[in-house]
Amino acid sequence: WTRERPEEAAAFIATVPQGRVGACEEDIGRYVKELGFIHAYFVGRFSHFYKEGFPEGNAREGSSQFRDEYRSKCLKQYAIHFIKGSRGVQLETLLDLKVSTH
Repeated sequence: WTRERPEEAAAFIATVPQGRVGACEEDIGRYVKELGFIHAYFVGRFSHFYKEGFPEGNAREGSSQFRDEYRSKCLKQYAIHFIKGSRGVQLETLLDLKVSTH
């Protein structure tokens, strides 16, 4: 893409805080660390890659492995939670959300 459409690639890369396009699996953990986070949980099939860039982080293969720990520890211990995951990880199961139709 960068060779085939260099102008488009340069315009896109100018919008990326790191100033480059890399391999997400390899860069995410490092970027989280660069942003100054001191606690991180990576959930999903690529979690071990993210942890390589943020060794202090915690990696869990799926939300079922993380759910109990999140509910018992993280919700009580941390004031701010940023959660991002793909639909396949089903992170919405971390919280019991009740929707009323009344």
